[in-house]
Amino acid sequence: MRIKILFIFFLVAFNMSGQEPQTVLKFNEYLAFVKKFHPVARQAELTIDSGQAELMKSRGAFDPKIEVDYNKKLFKGTEYYEKLNSTFKIPVWYGIDFKAKYDQNEGEYLNPMDNVPEDGLYSAGVTVSVGQGLWMNDRMATLKKAKIFREQSKVDRDLQVNQILYEASMAYFKWLQAYRDQQTFSQFLSNAEIRFESIRTSALSGELAAIDTVEAKITVQDRQLRLEQSKISLIHASLELSSFLWLDNVPVELQPEVVPDIQIDGIVDTTLEIAGKPLDSFPLENHPKLRSLDFKVQSLVVDKRLKTNKLLPKIDLEYNFLTETPEYINSFQDDAYKAGLSFSLPLFLRKERGDLKLAKIKLATLCAVFGLSAILPGAIAWAQEAFPSKPIEVVIHSKYGGGTDTTARMMMIRSRRVLGVDMTVVAKRGGSGASAHQYAMGKPRDGYTVLALTQSHLYTIARGKSPLKIDDVVGVARAMDDPTFITVASGSKYKTLADLVSASKTTALNWGVAQVGGTEHIGLAQFAKASGIKFKVVPFGSGAQMVQALMSGAIEATLPNVSEAGSQVKDGTFRALVVMAEKRLADYPDVPSTYESGYKVKTSTTRGYWVLKGTPQDRIEALSKGMVKAMQHEVFANYLKSSGLTVEDSVAGHEVWNKHIKEEYAKAENALRDLGLIK
Repeated sequence: MRIKILFIFFLVAFNMSGQEPQTVLKFNEYLAFVKKFHPVARQAELTIDSGQAELMKSRGAFDPKIEVDYNKKLFKGTEYYEKLNSTFKIPVWYGIDFKAKYDQNEGEYLNPMDNVPEDGLYSAGVTVSVGQGLWMNDRMATLKKAKIFREQSKVDRDLQVNQILYEASMAYFKWLQAYRDQQTFSQFLSNAEIRFESIRTSALSGELAAIDTVEAKITVQDRQLRLEQSKISLIHASLELSSFLWLDNVPVELQPEVVPDIQIDGIVDTTLEIAGKPLDSFPLENHPKLRSLDFKVQSLVVDKRLKTNKLLPKIDLEYNFLTETPEYINSFQDDAYKAGLSFSLPLFLRKERGDLKLAKIKLATLCAVFGLSAILPGAIAWAQEAFPSKPIEVVIHSKYGGGTDTTARMMMIRSRRVLGVDMTVVAKRGGSGASAHQYAMGKPRDGYTVLALTQSHLYTIARGKSPLKIDDVVGVARAMDDPTFITVASGSKYKTLADLVSASKTTALNWGVAQVGGTEHIGLAQFAKASGIKFKVVPFGSGAQMVQALMSGAIEATLPNVSEAGSQVKDGTFRALVVMAEKRLADYPDVPSTYESGYKVKTSTTRGYWVLKGTPQDRIEALSKGMVKAMQHEVFANYLKSSGLTVEDSVAGHEVWNKHIKEEYAKAENALRDLGLIK
């Protein structure tokens, strides 16, 4: 039964000067009340108590124990035996038990091995499990899982409280909207009534036709209807809000005197402690739900380690010093002792192997169902077997037989052997890499989907035509770094780079590029910015068309890659004025670099491989190491050599390649912005 209470006595801020209490229920006061008194919020605190209780229970396995065993047999007036055995044990962490023991045995038919001195026999020693139970045992696993559960209970509490506060906040905003709607429609009605009276007066005086009052009256009636509807909506919103208001386990009904705070701007962010914090400043892995799942994974990992330990044989060693006079510490001598060894091992271990397999399945299932490999990169690593263990897809964005496809297949020749699994090429053409990106997003982030990358992927991302952001890209290995020449025809009047730059200062020459916004265009824009030249862009569909245009004089200069124009440069068909790199190329010692020419610009066509962010780091490292080793083999080295390139300048691992990708993206983004292709 709901109890009507003047809610202002419990929730509304009071004026400290003695004035009447305000009737405004502020957002921060409302949430504080919900957090303190709502049954779900109060119940959430019990989860922490439960975690503490579980931890206390698990620590009981390490409590010292006193054991007493007393047996006596008296038959037909004969005392067969009377045995008293008492033990004090102290369990410690690594499968070790310290114990002290007292034995007092006597009787006519006592087993000779149980004979002890008249005053009893004292012993002190240790029991050690050197096989199963040394590094992981039931009591260790129980304590570890209890500690994990305690931390999990804290985030579960936060999750429950956050959920109820979220729902309560939405109820407040709905109430505020309904209140504002009522105020708005009330003002609308007032305006409509004023207008109606004005029109009616004008009609009575003959200034307006009487029919005009009909429209005005209809408007008044419409506004009255809307006002009544808004009042009903406000009542519904108030009732919904009241469901979050409790006092002493009794729901509280919101009274009409209480109104929301209409000056809420800035209060919400302050109350929720998000003022001035952008959304990307909240790491996803800190979300209570994800942390709770992570703790569940950790608990399952402990269980898996325990089940793995059960595969070991049971080997227990025991050693005890014996003495009749325990009050003298030097009475414990190594010539009086009791030692023992026990060994057991099931021959087939079917139960143990079955338990371990089930533990692995539970762990893998949890990670797979919730996609923890994409959110908590380290979580799924415990659940996986050796990587890689199944075929790897290499996704390309271009047609089969093209440069990207050929480079990928040459890489795969030796990578299959090094990684020990098959590798297949999958072509997802369209959108200059966007289709390949979309395909990758639908695949697990487990390292078994690798994408081939060229600059076109970076341009697609920078121009907002991809579902990915650059931070979603993680470089694995670079396969090719193909520098760009600035070339002119052999018969050109421009003999040096200085000649070309000087002429381009006053006149915009025609430069050939494969496509607008492509690698050559961006490289040209960067060089023009550094040198201050003018240029006109002439786009072509292919490099072959640019070569023909250059030789025919249709364009004055172009920017082919070394692999494209190397042979023409060597045979004198083209004149390479500069290579856009930091240093000269070994195969072209007479061609200066842009850096030595005074222009800090380098442009190249790169090909490499990448995965999506969230792929476990150890798998990225495994892929990178395997691919680099494979591409350093003479098979791939000869492929690069045929294009005028070298392994030393082209092939690179994860760290170098990932940094290279980010640098190329930053340069491309700036160049595209300068060209007006992006904002």
